[in-house]
Amino acid sequence: SNVAMGGSVLHLAGLLLGLSCQSVQGFHVETPREIMGTYPHQAAVFGLQPTLDYAVEATGDIILVEPRDGCMPITNANISGNIALIDQGSCVFERKAFMAQEVNASAVVIIFNDEQLKLMMPAENVDVWGVPDPGHPIVNPYFANVFIPVIGITKSMGDMLKDHLWYKTVRLNWIEDQYATANDFDLEGNNSPLSAQKTKGP
Repeated sequence: SNVAMGGSVLHLAGLLLGLSCQSVQGFHVETPREIMGTYPHQAAVFGLQPTLDYAVEATGDIILVEPRDGCMPITNANISGNIALIDQGSCVFERKAFMAQEVNASAVVIIFNDEQLKLMMPAENVDVWGVPDPGHPIVNPYFANVFIPVIGITKSMGDMLKDHLWYKTVRLNWIEDQYATANDFDLEGNNSPLSAQKTKGP
């Protein structure tokens, strides 16, 4: 009886630990109810980064930016304090994030143009449009000036968010820390499935 009781207590503890971990880690859609859940994502290596002492958390309603690829100044009137949803497009990722930051977005979600999660690296030896330019060895005007969280999601995930965004508020939450999780990988992409999937954009 004691063995059985101990086993059930351990099982319950495991369930509770599992639930608590899932509720903290990952990329969560909080509303609407139809798509509520936790989904894969990948944090960029630029923008606000977690430390061993402080995790990075982002919570807010998402706004689909205009222009959609965020490569030129964003014109949405309602983006301040909300999360910018931006398509992967014709400029480097840091420029998109900087444009969102300039209009006071609280965080950035970039929708990749395929189903592969990628580790967004600083652009190197290209200009902001991705054209080869040896005069830009990682030091472009955006890389060092993005101070908000930036993550990437798959195209199908982005399409799902857009499908609901036109008629309902879509609210997101995610937390990044320096510990490996089921749906996220270390910030350098080492020893992870993303090691071969680094991208310097656009």
